[in-house]
Amino acid sequence: MNERLYISEILVMLHYKDRRSVRRWCRNNGIRILCDLGSNRHYILKVELENVKSRLYNKQQNYDNSIIPEFPDQKTSADTICESEQIGLYERDFLKLLQNI
Repeated sequence: MNERLYISEILVMLHYKDRRSVRRWCRNNGIRILCDLGSNRHYILKVELENVKSRLYNKQQNYDNSIIPEFPDQKTSADTICESEQIGLYERDFLKLLQNI
């Protein structure tokens, strides 16, 4: 069975003063806020919180401007270079158009 972490517990963990801040943090990090039927106590699953914490921790460790794909279906760096060069050409042409006006 999945362990629950209630919003009041997360409030203390994240050092927030308001529950709305916890809700916003959960929404921004993709954590679902759940509640039982007929209950007013909201909670999240501890597994989801651990996944987000590990993902955020890994991003901080790999913050040396290197691109590390998180999912295997992501494009390779060669594909992104070609697309960024094309976007750069369009931006350059648009800038020339604006300068000639």
